[in-house]
Amino acid sequence: MKKIVSTIAVVAAVFFISPYFVGKTVESKYQTIIQQIEKNPQVSIENSTFERHWFSAKAVNTLVIPLRTNTATNVDFPKQLTLKITENINFGPAILSKLGLEFGLARSVAHVDVNQAFLNKALAEQINKNLHIQSFVSFTNKYITDINFDGIDTQIDDAQIIIFPLTAKYSIKNQRHIVANVNWQGLKTINKKMEFTLGTTSAFMDEELVAGELYSNTALFNGDVNFTIASMTAQGANRKELFALKNITMKGGSKVSDNLVNILVNYHVDEINLPFQHFKQANLALTLDHLDVDVMQLFNKIVATSTSSPDKLFTENSKQLLSATAQLLEKDPSFSITDFSVETTSGKIQSQLKLTVDKNRFNANNAKSFITAAKVDASGSAPVKFFKKMGMMPMVEHYIQQGFLVRNEDKLNFKMNFEQGKLAVNNKVLLL
Repeated sequence: MKKIVSTIAVVAAVFFISPYFVGKTVESKYQTIIQQIEKNPQVSIENSTFERHWFSAKAVNTLVIPLRTNTATNVDFPKQLTLKITENINFGPAILSKLGLEFGLARSVAHVDVNQAFLNKALAEQINKNLHIQSFVSFTNKYITDINFDGIDTQIDDAQIIIFPLTAKYSIKNQRHIVANVNWQGLKTINKKMEFTLGTTSAFMDEELVAGELYSNTALFNGDVNFTIASMTAQGANRKELFALKNITMKGGSKVSDNLVNILVNYHVDEINLPFQHFKQANLALTLDHLDVDVMQLFNKIVATSTSSPDKLFTENSKQLLSATAQLLEKDPSFSITDFSVETTSGKIQSQLKLTVDKNRFNANNAKSFITAAKVDASGSAPVKFFKKMGMMPMVEHYIQQGFLVRNEDKLNFKMNFEQGKLAVNNKVLLL
């Protein structure tokens, strides 16, 4: 009998008493995250409420994201994106959900309303209806969020817009380690003049926070990001192909050592089909080395706190940006294009470039000093046959005569060096 009573007492504690204390813990963690988000000047939270009961809670937050527009254009674009997020939260330690009995701190079901001023009304209504978000918080402080989007098929003006289903899973552990998987079946737009299709798209991220707070604008991460689009096509009248791209990938990675970050980004396209040309294995590989973590955070802060439009960002914040640039140069950073190439039916076109800046020649009080401080080395080659097919040989011959290109049998080559304000092409100094 005592064992039965003890068992009932334990069950009662788990299911009826513990949720109250778990709820207080969840609310505290929730408010901490809200406070961190509010520190980010790129996002504001309005009308934040957390209504806690014994076994559950209801949280409502309105995220307002200001949108910067280019003053040089006359496009009438909303000034902000507003997302009203309503969460119904069930407290642990034992949670009974659609997935069955779970053990953890909490599980929430969220509903998101996108402001109709930002999107077409019909589109906004369908997104609000078909977007499903659930989150789970484990005892080990791991946040797991599942996002499912059912897809939509709507008409905007004379175009049919089809957005296919999407699934995503994000996990955040100890507010530092982020792992994300996204799989999207793509989209299609159709009107009288063109049909555009974006194929299956996937993304993966595995990153660790190394500086700043997770939700802040100064956060810097160490890890990898991969992004893949299976295809991208456009067809004109009579289904005539305008362009087609196959297997578009972006791979990025960052590594931090001794408070310096090295960044590598590689863009690749397997095939590019155009009405007049066919390309294969297009590559653009970029590296940024020896970037001071503290100064990178400073740059992020300057940009994030600026109220300037993008076209006026430098002119209205030049003093701060130049000062930050001088600090960045202290660690001798460099920028390189290690591979900018594509394979044509006539052969491979390729080039490379490296940019460094002499910190002793740069003056933070004089933006023009960057020109004399910068050093650029670049080189490249291309098959003569490619330019013959394109009917560009008269122009090529002119550049050869001027010394901008060097012909070596069936290839064209160039070398360029820019240093201390002087430009030399193929070892010939040019007057600027």
